[in-house]
Amino acid sequence: MEGSKNDRPKWINTIFRQMVNDVVIHNSDPIPNLKQAVCDLETGNINPELLKLSKRLSKNLEEYENENGRKL
Repeated sequence: MEGSKNDRPKWINTIFRQMVNDVVIHNSDPIPNLKQAVCDLETGNINPELLKLSKRLSKNLEEYENENGRKL
């Protein structure tokens, strides 16, 4: 298992934590909750905000070199 990571959507990290709680804390089968989560995703019952990724640039935009010849 890779665990919760900050480069994953919030929804993924939430489902991962739920699975860990099911297994470690509650000593229960995580499969029903995982199936429900996948079903919710497939039917669009997930808040789109929870599926967004947010990345920050490590430099100011002007500091990046233009490697492909296009104007920024």
